[in-house]
Amino acid sequence: MKKEILIPLGIVLISIASIYSLVNTNLTTKQEYEQHITLARQASKNGTIKKAVKEYKEAMDIKPSLDIQLEICDAYKANDDLRAAERWYEREVISAYPLEPKAYEYGLQLYIEKKKFGDAFSLYESFQKRNLKSEAVDKIMAEIKYVYKLIGNFEDVKAFSDKQKLAPVKQGETWSYVDQSGYASGISNMYTEAEEFFSDIAAVVKNDKPMYINAKGDVILTPEYLYDANSDLKKITQFKEQIGNVILAYDGSKWAYYDATSYKKISENYKDATIITNGVGGATKNGGYWALLDSKANPITDEKFDSIVVDERGVPCRNDSLIVQKDLRYILVNKKGEQISDQVYEDAKGFNDTTLAAVKKGKKWIFIDPTGKEVDLGDFEEVSSFSGGLAAVKKNGKWGYIDMTGKIVIPCTFEDARLISESGIGFVKNDNGRWQLLQLIRLNHD
Repeated sequence: MKKEILIPLGIVLISIASIYSLVNTNLTTKQEYEQHITLARQASKNGTIKKAVKEYKEAMDIKPSLDIQLEICDAYKANDDLRAAERWYEREVISAYPLEPKAYEYGLQLYIEKKKFGDAFSLYESFQKRNLKSEAVDKIMAEIKYVYKLIGNFEDVKAFSDKQKLAPVKQGETWSYVDQSGYASGISNMYTEAEEFFSDIAAVVKNDKPMYINAKGDVILTPEYLYDANSDLKKITQFKEQIGNVILAYDGSKWAYYDATSYKKISENYKDATIITNGVGGATKNGGYWALLDSKANPITDEKFDSIVVDERGVPCRNDSLIVQKDLRYILVNKKGEQISDQVYEDAKGFNDTTLAAVKKGKKWIFIDPTGKEVDLGDFEEVSSFSGGLAAVKKNGKWGYIDMTGKIVIPCTFEDARLISESGIGFVKNDNGRWQLLQLIRLNHD
């Protein structure tokens, strides 16, 4: 019986000894960990950053921690080495903790502190791809949503195309094209006139000869095609942008529309005319009253409007409504030319997209949507219609941009400002009277 009792007691004694040893080991390990952290912090405070990092590493060999990883970044920052903090973050932190929102919060703040906004947006895209959530991250990104950079120096400019993302720019006496980076595109030829790209082609003039080119600068159409198809046509001096299957060309005194497949003339001669978009265009025979035209250049209405309002790209219609001038007032009409609301305005800008157009009611600029609903977004000396979620506004003699709540998100510091495209690019004029490309970094970063 004694032997049977001694065996369990032995096991108990061994267990007690093991527990004691484990507790003792844990206490020792904890003490070592805390000692490494204390030494690391002291070294960082004293400016011996290499020693500090060594002690931090020793601590993390005992117990890895995101907080300690970030503390190392802070140690580099405290010793005025943001580059080292950035390297440590990219090499050690985000790679080890790719699912921790706190790691992204820190990285975003680090990039913003270094003004590396493109890296911040790239990091945020990684955060979104992992379907992570953080109010702190969202707040950080909201603060830099409209951060931008300025590129280039141009004498004159026209709007970027949404599809080809090219824009005509003028230097000296000639025009060329730049891409959304602000640098010369693959189109090397220089033109005396150049228009925006609509879909795949643009109208240009080179050596006094009008033509259409594609985004590579290849000549796609010349006046000779129209001469061959119309025996009475002897001269074409200018093209306007081709939309769909209709070409608009000027013979030196009158405009006319031509079929883009047969090149046959399909309209009367007009003193002035717009391109046809979304099934609607406008033209005037003698420079007085205007009529609306359909997609085949046939009249929709009589010549009863003082003018047809076009947007910054020369587009008359982008949705189911457009703005016209009648009896010296501006009104919103549908594609049949019928007035949509009873409201009349003293001035108006065309719709740049399908959101809000600028109109002047009394002495105040407001906005209307395609149904005629009015939206008051504040007091400004002048405004443009919305495009890409922003509208250019003039306040205290300078131009900037507001969002669709009326908040000024790009300060009014420019001499002039053009529309911002869906790709977050546009042009602003600086104090020297030169145009520069404005890029929203959120939409334009590597």
